[in-house]
Amino acid sequence: MKKGYIKASILFQGGEDEIFDMDYFLDKHVSLMNKALENSIKHFTIEKGISGGAPGSMAPYIAIVEIYFSGMEMLNNTLPLLVNDVVSDIKNFTSGRPLIQISEIRYNA
Repeated sequence: MKKGYIKASILFQGGEDEIFDMDYFLDKHVSLMNKALENSIKHFTIEKGISGGAPGSMAPYIAIVEIYFSGMEMLNNTLPLLVNDVVSDIKNFTSGRPLIQISEIRYNA
């Protein structure tokens, strides 16, 4: 990604008490995201947490979604598109609330 791009990271916390239906997330929720974001983003990734830093430890996040935008204006224009279908669908695959961080890409090798 280019320097200056904006990244929205959505992190779903792990833990023994957390419920996260990865199949529903990938099969249903991602298509809602694609529909809402198709003309607004540069790129997005979905990661499944498999371990923490220590061998055999639990991953701190069950899943991480990273969405890349060309700038803050594009991000701000896209947020209203996510509110209805995408945000309201979160309860269908997880018991937790996602953490969200907006970042500016400063370096990319």
